[in-house]
Amino acid sequence: MALACSTFFFLATGCKTAKIDTSSWIANLDDGIKAAQNENKRIILFFSADEDGTSRALKDTLLETADFLAAETERYVLVNLDFSASRYEAAMALYTTETELTKAEEQQARDAQESLTRDMKTAMYLAANESPSFYVLTKDGYPACQLQLPEDIAEAADFDAIIAEQEESIADYEALIAAVNSSNGVEKARAIDNVFESTTAEWRYMVLPLSAQLEKLDPKNETGAVGKHLLALANGNASDAFLQQDIQGAASAFATVAENSVLTADEKQEAYYTAAYLLAQGGSTDYAAIRTFAQKSYDAAPTSEHADMIQAFIGQVEAQIDAVEQMQKDVDITADEGYTTIHPEAAPDGTTALTDSALSGDHAADTAVPADAASSDDRTASGSDSAE
Repeated sequence: MALACSTFFFLATGCKTAKIDTSSWIANLDDGIKAAQNENKRIILFFSADEDGTSRALKDTLLETADFLAAETERYVLVNLDFSASRYEAAMALYTTETELTKAEEQQARDAQESLTRDMKTAMYLAANESPSFYVLTKDGYPACQLQLPEDIAEAADFDAIIAEQEESIADYEALIAAVNSSNGVEKARAIDNVFESTTAEWRYMVLPLSAQLEKLDPKNETGAVGKHLLALANGNASDAFLQQDIQGAASAFATVAENSVLTADEKQEAYYTAAYLLAQGGSTDYAAIRTFAQKSYDAAPTSEHADMIQAFIGQVEAQIDAVEQMQKDVDITADEGYTTIHPEAAPDGTTALTDSALSGDHAADTAVPADAASSDDRTASGSDSAE
């Protein structure tokens, strides 16, 4: 009986989640969101790097001082995602350390890689291309606004005054989130779409968990917004694939969503076209797949304002296919050794033209997920036409 009681006590107490210390800066946004939800506070998210010439000074003179922490942790949960060189060095220890690592050191390096990748994704989702950068998030981690701090800021009161200037817009954004939490069905879908549209286009990755609910909430697409959110989700999946240098996976994210019957003709055209473009820009030599996606894009809406541009793109792909076929005619087959030799002189000029200029002009900057996906625009996230 005593053993049973002891076991019950362990099960009842031993599995409790440790309380997150919110008296200073937290180094993990997931923990910050959990703490913010528990304490019903907004989040101040700070991206820093010691090498940027400003972050370290701000920390020493203000952000890590006792007075600042005492004042601001009363109202906010503070989260600092740091990208100093020392953190990259720790993450690369598995590959750069000359001496053999212990198992504990290997695990530390893997943990450092995992946390760095996670935080890089957060920075990408908020288009945080420089440090220091500051954002106000809701308690659930949705981005309300960005803060612009002067380098010479010295008092917590000055920090509060900068936030106060945006209080009305922050409160309005929180009200939209509250509407999502208090509604159901199609009304909740509409509330989610309101949040999505009110979120700065570059930050819409952060609200994708809401977008993921829309198709189920609105199975008949009464809002007319389901396709837009499916494209946004595809963009997020493609961005994740880019982080893993998986170009094929990025293209597949759009090719897959293009098959969804809820998408309009224009949305299908955008999805297929983006799949083709991603392959081309990623340097894929699967020209048949590129052409297939481009043709499906054209066929989805052959009278759209973008049809001529897409048809021109198809022509470029077909020219590349012809060039490759011509090059193959000049290949010597060495049967005895079982390999092929390509004569460099036979390679046609401009064999990289497809990847260099497949979408030249304004649309090149507006389409797909760029290699530095942190700066992704609202092309797919907003559901607007991709070919502009």
